[in-house]
Amino acid sequence: MIVTSASFCLPKQGNPAEENEDACYPTRDGERQGPLLKLAVADGATVTLLSRQWARLLVKTFATRGWDTPDQFLAASYRSWERWTAYYFRKREQGDRPIAWFEEPGLSEGAFSTLLGVTLRDDGTDLAGSYTVVAVGDSCLFQIRDGELIMSFPHESSGGFPSRPYLISSRPEKNSGLRENLACCSGEWRFNDRFLLMTDALANWFIGRYEAGERPWEVLRLLTGQDGPLGFRRWITEQREARTIRNDDVTLISVLMGEEDENHVLA
Repeated sequence: MIVTSASFCLPKQGNPAEENEDACYPTRDGERQGPLLKLAVADGATVTLLSRQWARLLVKTFATRGWDTPDQFLAASYRSWERWTAYYFRKREQGDRPIAWFEEPGLSEGAFSTLLGVTLRDDGTDLAGSYTVVAVGDSCLFQIRDGELIMSFPHESSGGFPSRPYLISSRPEKNSGLRENLACCSGEWRFNDRFLLMTDALANWFIGRYEAGERPWEVLRLLTGQDGPLGFRRWITEQREARTIRNDDVTLISVLMGEEDENHVLA
């Protein structure tokens, strides 16, 4: 199986890159190959401390660590979080910036994030295969085939986005409702299918444009294919100023099942 991916991750308008609480994996663009490939996007909660780091850890754990069940995935994520926070606290101490009293309540509350993870499998021909998706929260996956939208998950309408989505916590005791809020689906892919993974702001725009009778995947194809990150950034800025996309962190992973060529640039 050969896929060609491109990722775009932008902070809120006016915020520096280090305040972007979205995350994606892989971050390296280009071709990847293998019998099984994983990709993920996550949206860290703005109101909680260290959510950016938690979101980044979740997508990397999903895509690069060996696990078979949600419980195994969470256990691996918790272990990585413990190691990272121990390192963070140590660096703060070494830099003469120990944890302040007003940070302690937020740290004890834990970090929170959505997660959308996709696993792609080959049937051995490089021309078709299967996929599975897991989603917690309001990030979305779209599948495009022959210029048409054939799958939208976990939300199919713009009215389906929750105002307060369920989030994965870095504190195990706060994930008691995770199983009830974990959405899963599976399906088949074919050569030249396109998968689009998006965090909520862009996903909401995408579904809204589709409901209006438009073909938003073609807009993204032209933007990302012609000018790459610069074109995408410019367009996002324009949409935010026009208030067609709310001013939130924005992440997109575009995945073509196959190799890119001049006739299939983000098709």
